[in-house]
Amino acid sequence: MEHKNARKRLIYSLLIFIAALVIANVFISSVETEIETPPKKSTSTIQIDSVLSKVLADFGFENKWHKKYKLRSNQKPPLKVKHKVTLPNDVSTIEFIAEFNSNITFDDVKLIIDEEEINGDSDIEVYAADTLKYWVTLTRDAKLEREKGAFVFLLTDVNQLNKKQSQKLFFSPYSFGLLITPSSKSKILLNKINKARKEYSVILSDDIDEEIFKLEPDYATSRLERSVINIVNNFGGAINFYINKSSDIYKSTSYNFVKDEFSERGKYLKLIHQINKIEADSEEDLKSLFDFYHQSIKKNERKQLLISAEDFLKIQDRIKQIVKRGYKILAPSELNN
Repeated sequence: MEHKNARKRLIYSLLIFIAALVIANVFISSVETEIETPPKKSTSTIQIDSVLSKVLADFGFENKWHKKYKLRSNQKPPLKVKHKVTLPNDVSTIEFIAEFNSNITFDDVKLIIDEEEINGDSDIEVYAADTLKYWVTLTRDAKLEREKGAFVFLLTDVNQLNKKQSQKLFFSPYSFGLLITPSSKSKILLNKINKARKEYSVILSDDIDEEIFKLEPDYATSRLERSVINIVNNFGGAINFYINKSSDIYKSTSYNFVKDEFSERGKYLKLIHQINKIEADSEEDLKSLFDFYHQSIKKNERKQLLISAEDFLKIQDRIKQIVKRGYKILAPSELNN
């Protein structure tokens, strides 16, 4: 009998415990529903201002091209300031708006664009949580220029690229010239260069190993003349002809004869060592060296750089950045103008 009573008491205790848990759970749930989640703060004017500042810096705009004007209370409530940005002749309205929009990453922000005409003056209104927070007017000035420097790239060792690298190089949107040594292999490369509408120059050095192009110091003048004729006839489309001053032919008494033979055919020899060469042991050092050159270049200065084709591919991201800021990448033929 006592055993049955003890069993009943245990069952009653468990039922009471379960009931207490249910009541407690209901109470906690009701309390949680009564606690309201605090509203998320909308994007601030300061945050949008930082986006505009970044875009202006990325495009290399001068400070005086961005001005702020105080607004009357009835102009664009609740705004107190209007931003006016003047665009130079090489940055389109569409390009600027696209860049500004791509840098707006706030969930509650939307842009309303009022464009008077395609690629003309425009207004950008920025709303955050359906509240007008920012107003930018874009005005184009055809006379305004970004006075930056320009680079000309002369690429070496193109034959050392693999197929994928070679395709990437010839599809690069940036101008360059290839530096090639006279050879049968280089002649085959000319078709690819011309098809891609790229340029090339010729380098005369001790690396020329095919007899029809060789320039040896001990050759008779008649044989040297034939070599010059063969080089000019096969590579006459070269923008420039360079010579390595450490080559045997340059250091010999035959050099003046060779130089005159090229000159008579309208080809003038230049020293390759006069071009700044970019090379480094690591990709990081390579990019740092290129950063040094672009940061030190003067306004409207043109600088030619000698770099391997593989290293040129490694700095494509850096080139993209400086082009956006207004620096120009010219073809070698433009340097001669």
